[in-house]
Amino acid sequence: MKKEYIRPLILSLIAIVCLAIGISLTIIGAINISNGVKKTNNNDNKSTTHIIKGKSTFTTTSNKGIISSTLSSSTTTKKKPNIPYYPSRSGIVFGILSEFNMDVNAFQYITQTMIPNIISGNWTHPERVGASNFDKYIKNQIVPFNESDFNTIKKNISSFSWIPGNVNISSQLNFIRQEFLRTLPLEDKYLQTIIFTSNSDKEDIENSITDAMILNESGQLIIVGVGRKVDESLLKKLSKNVMIWYYGGNEKEITKQLESMIVNFNPNTFTITTTVPPKIFNISTIGYKTSKIINSSYQTTTHQLITTSTKKPYINYNPCFTNIILAVDTSSDVLTPIQFQDEIRLISNHITFTWNHYERVALVSYDENVDTLFTFNTTVDSFDFNQKINTFTQNKGSSLTRLLSALLTLQTRNQKELSIFIFISKLNYGDLQFAKIYSQQLLKKGKLNFIILNKNVSPYDLLSLNASKIISYNFTRNDIPNINKFFETSYSCNFIPSLPLPSTTKTTLPIVTTSLPTTINPSYYYPPKSAIIFAIDSQKNIDNNLYQNIKYYITNIIIKSQWNHPSRVGIFGYDSNKNTETSPFGLSQFSDIKQIVNGFQQLSGDCLISIGLEETKLQYYTSLQNDIKYMQTIIFTSCSNINDIDNSTSNAFFLNEMGQLIIVGVGKNVKKENLLKLTNKVVIWDGNVNDNNTSDILEDWIVNFNPSNLKTTTTTGSPETTIPTNISTTMLPWTSYYPCKTNIILAIDASSDVMTSSQFNNEINLIGNILINNWTHYDRISLSWYNNVPSTFFSYNTIMNKKDFDKILKLVIQEPGYSLSKLLSTLTYLQNNNTFKTSTFIFISKVDDTDIENSRIFANTLLKEGTLNFITIGNNITLNELSKLYTLNPSNVFQWNYENSNDIITFFNQSFDC
Repeated sequence: MKKEYIRPLILSLIAIVCLAIGISLTIIGAINISNGVKKTNNNDNKSTTHIIKGKSTFTTTSNKGIISSTLSSSTTTKKKPNIPYYPSRSGIVFGILSEFNMDVNAFQYITQTMIPNIISGNWTHPERVGASNFDKYIKNQIVPFNESDFNTIKKNISSFSWIPGNVNISSQLNFIRQEFLRTLPLEDKYLQTIIFTSNSDKEDIENSITDAMILNESGQLIIVGVGRKVDESLLKKLSKNVMIWYYGGNEKEITKQLESMIVNFNPNTFTITTTVPPKIFNISTIGYKTSKIINSSYQTTTHQLITTSTKKPYINYNPCFTNIILAVDTSSDVLTPIQFQDEIRLISNHITFTWNHYERVALVSYDENVDTLFTFNTTVDSFDFNQKINTFTQNKGSSLTRLLSALLTLQTRNQKELSIFIFISKLNYGDLQFAKIYSQQLLKKGKLNFIILNKNVSPYDLLSLNASKIISYNFTRNDIPNINKFFETSYSCNFIPSLPLPSTTKTTLPIVTTSLPTTINPSYYYPPKSAIIFAIDSQKNIDNNLYQNIKYYITNIIIKSQWNHPSRVGIFGYDSNKNTETSPFGLSQFSDIKQIVNGFQQLSGDCLISIGLEETKLQYYTSLQNDIKYMQTIIFTSCSNINDIDNSTSNAFFLNEMGQLIIVGVGKNVKKENLLKLTNKVVIWDGNVNDNNTSDILEDWIVNFNPSNLKTTTTTGSPETTIPTNISTTMLPWTSYYPCKTNIILAIDASSDVMTSSQFNNEINLIGNILINNWTHYDRISLSWYNNVPSTFFSYNTIMNKKDFDKILKLVIQEPGYSLSKLLSTLTYLQNNNTFKTSTFIFISKVDDTDIENSRIFANTLLKEGTLNFITIGNNITLNELSKLYTLNPSNVFQWNYENSNDIITFFNQSFDC
C-alpha cells in the first residue's frame, strides 16, 4: 500500500475507536445518572435535619439539584433501647419492718436470701426497684429508685441491719407512699408494694387503712406476716394479698408465691385513678399542598401538615383549687322541716352560689345512714347541683360514724387536698368515740370542718375529733355573712385558723334520757360511775343447769351488796334469732332485777356472740342515763366460732371504746384465743358457782374500772327525767308488700365502655317501666348506678313512691369506665332498720378478671345479707368471662338480650330472698 494512504487510514481507525469510546461513555453516564436519580438512599443523596426555633428544616442534596421544605413539627428525641419489662411495667418496693417481734434470723433470711432470690436474673429495668428497712426511731435504710443494676440493689438490701424497736405498719406504708410512690419513674404508672411484718396491732391496722387503700389502688399491696403472733384476719383489712410465713418452715413456698404474684401482676387489666391534663377539643388535621419544585431530573410534591386545635377556655377555680365534700344533715330528730329547708337554701343560695368546677364537688346526705352520695365528677354545674340537693329528704336518726367511714371511700382524679364541710344537728357520746378513728384518717387528706345547726351540739365535743374549724348556724339572716366568711377561710387551699375556743370543763353531749325513779341514791358510785350490762347466752342448746348457774352467778355472786345505783344496771338474754329477754335500765332495786332475771327462759335460736354484742349496743347504749357516759359490758358465751368472731369486731370495738368489754367463756368448747381477738379481758368459767377465782377476776375488772384512764370527753350535769306525752296519730291504710318482704338493691350499669346509648336507654326503660311497675313500699328499695364512679346511690328510706323513683332514675347518665368491686364495696354500707333479708340485683355489661378478684370479699358480705343476683346485658360477656362471674357464687344469673322482658320479670320474682 502506498505510503500516502496509510496515514489517513490510521487516523480514521483512531477516530472510529474514539467515537465508540465516546458513545460508550455517554451510555454509561446516562445509566449512572438515571440510577442516581432513582436511588434516593445511596451515597450521592444525603439528607440533614436542622432544628430552628421549634421548626425542622429538611434539606435533600442530589447530583442534579437541591430540594428544601419546612415542616411545622415537634422535636423528636432519641429513644432509649426498647427493653421489654420483666416483671410487668411497674415500680417494685420491698418494705421490711425491723422490730422486736421479728426474729433476727428471719430478718437476715429476708434481706440476704429471699428478696435476692425473688429478684431473678430475668428481671429488667433496675431503676424501678427499691427497698426500705423501716425503724420508728432510727433513720431508714433505703434503696432508692434509679439504681443502675440489680447486683447493687441486692447488695444494698443484704446490708440492711436488724434494729429492734416498736414499728408501726402505718408509718411504713405512709413512708413508702411519700418516698416511693411520689418518686415513681415516669414510665411506670403502677407500684407493687411488698411488706414484711411481725406486727398486727389492731389500732395500728386501723391507722393504716388510708395508705393501704392508696397503695392497693396504685397497683397492688402484698403483706407477708412473719411468725405465729401475727393476725392474718387483721392484716387482710389492709389487702387481700396476705400470706403467713413461719421461719424454718414454708420459706420456699412463700418465695415462689411472692415471685409469682409480682411477675404475674397485669397492669393492662388494672384501673387506677390518675391525674389527667385538661382535655383538648375539636382536634383536626388538614393536609395542604405546597408549591411544586421541579428540576431537570424529577418532580416532587411535599405536604405541610397543619394541626389546628380548639382548647376549652380555662376558668379560674372559685373557690380555690381543692376537692370539696359537702355533707348535708337530713336527720329529723332535731331539725324541723322548716330548718331543714333553710339548711338546703343556705347551701344553694349563699355558700355555693358563685362556685364553679363542680366536678371536684362531692355531695352527701346522712341521718341514721348515708342516704345519698354524689361522688366526684358526677355534678356538672350549679343547676345540676341544685337539682341533686333538692332530692334530699329527712329521716330519723343520726350517725356521724357511718358518714365519716363512707367519706373515706371517695376518690378523686387529682392530688389536691380535701376540704370537708359537715352540717351537724345531733351527736351522742358513743357516736363521737367511734367516729374518732375515721376523723384521723380524713384529716390526713385535708381539712375537716363542722357547721353546728341550732346549738344542739357542743363545739367542745367536736374538738376531740381534732376538727379543723367549727362554726354555729342559728337559722338567722345575721349568721349568713359569718358562714360565708367561715367557708372562704376553711378550704385546704386557703386555710386561716380561727381563734381557739375558751377553755372549759363542761360539754353538753345530748344522750337519750330515761325516766329515773324517785328513790334517792348516794352521790358516790360503787362500782365506778358507769352503766353495767350483763349479756347471757340463752341459746336452745346450752345445758339448762349451766344456764341457771349463769343467772345465779350474776345476780348473787358478781353483783354484791355494796353495789349501788341499780338504775344503771341492765341484764338480758340473747340468741342467734335476735330474741331477747331483758331487765332494762331504770329499776330502783337490785331485788327487782334479780326477780326479772330469775324468770328468763332459754330461747329458740343458736349461740352467736355477734348478736349479743349488737343487741347490747341497740338496747342499752341508746337508753343511757343522761349523766352516765361509760358502759361496762360483760357477755357470757358458750361459742367462739371464728367467723362469728370476725362478724363481731366492729361492735366489740365500739363497746371497748365506750368503756370496757369483758367476755366470760362458758364451758369446755370455747377457745380463749378466738375470744381474745375482741378484747384483752377474757376469762374461761366452767359453770361452778363456787368458783371464787373467776368471780374475783370479774370483780377486780368491774370495780377497778377507771374512766379517767380513757381518752374521752367528760360531761357534767344533773340527771334529767323524760316525761312522756300523749301524741295522737292517724293510722294510714296498710299496704301489702309487693314484691314480698325483702329489702331490694338495684344497681344499674351506667358504663359506656360496652353499651351504646340506645342499649343503655333500654336498660333504664326496663327498670322504670317494666320491672317495678307494681312494686309497693319503696322505702325498702335502694337505687345505685356505677361506671368510672364507684357508685352513686340513694339509700333506703329516701325513695317513698314510684314518682320519687322515676325522678331519681332521670339522673342516671352514661360515663366511661367500670368497677364492679368498687360498686360492691359501697353497697355493703347500705343498712335498713327492718329485719328483712336483702335481695341485690346488679346489671352488668363487662367482666374483668382482676375486678372479679377484688370483688370477692364484698360479694361474700352481700351474700350473708340475702341473695346476690346478676343480670348480664347483651352478648358482650364471653363464656369464659361468665365462668369468672360465677366464681363470686351469685345466687342467680340471667342473660338479658334487650327483648325477653317477661322472662326477666319471672327471674326477679324467683330471686327475691323472701
